[in-house]
Amino acid sequence: MLRLPKQIYLLIAAAVVLGFLLRQIDRKTSEAGESIIEAELIQGIPAIPNLAGWPRKFLEELKSVHAGFQEVEGRMEALASLGELYLANGFYGEAQQCFSTLVILDPENPRWPYFLGITTRDYRDKRIAIDAFERAIRLDDAYLNIRYELGSVYVASGYILDSVDHFKALSQDDVWRPWAHFGLARGFSAEGRYNEASEHLIEAVKLEPEARSIHALLSEVALNQGDRETALESQRERDNLGFDKTPYDPWVQSLADRCYDPIRLIKLARAEVFGENIDAAGEMLARLDQFSGEKAQDMAEVKALRELIEGDTD
Repeated sequence: MLRLPKQIYLLIAAAVVLGFLLRQIDRKTSEAGESIIEAELIQGIPAIPNLAGWPRKFLEELKSVHAGFQEVEGRMEALASLGELYLANGFYGEAQQCFSTLVILDPENPRWPYFLGITTRDYRDKRIAIDAFERAIRLDDAYLNIRYELGSVYVASGYILDSVDHFKALSQDDVWRPWAHFGLARGFSAEGRYNEASEHLIEAVKLEPEARSIHALLSEVALNQGDRETALESQRERDNLGFDKTPYDPWVQSLADRCYDPIRLIKLARAEVFGENIDAAGEMLARLDQFSGEKAQDMAEVKALRELIEGDTD
């Protein structure tokens, strides 16, 4: 019988021990990783804000979402759902906390940094929004709303040159061309280049005459040019428009069925009207009636929107 050298047995024993230790390390590492993820998730759950006066249906949905955190496997989904619910209803601080965590735990989903940018774009310090939109566009450069929002926060931060590339790229798309002109005009206006701003605004108005914000900026630019006649005419055009048209945002609009704030739901319905999705707008107003009742019926904004819907269906 062939006898193996003693060193072979020692090597085999060492390999067995090493394999056991590696399995233990993997288990401990996995447990540590799960603990880190768990800690991040817990940190991402915001404290419940003051909900006095909110509809019962909103409170019930919020309670249902929080129940999802009881199951370990469903906590990521629950956090995403919570962030979207808070975003849809204007709780931007709470939504920001959710999306800041989701960006870390689900880094390949472009919606989370995009929504994080939406919740922080109006802050005086735009750095969080800029970082968020830059991350989002790296993940999905086909969703053009990201490019528009990134260009807009660049302008608001004084990074005019950085904004130009994004707005010029948008100008290649027919749907986005008026908003590209508007974005470029904002940058030129911020730099005091009023003649160039005016040229872009005139083009924007031709392509998108229903945007109050475009008329408002044209009026301001015309005043700075000393053109009082154009300024007054643009101001009249702005005042004659009951609602301001803004770029249609499918990701934000997809949250409409989770919105319980009348003003925000009206804004979402208005976007559907401008997007010629009249049935969707009607469904949103029907939802508004369900949780606001007569209070919604008396709102001037609702009456104006109903007139707008009826006008489009005639």
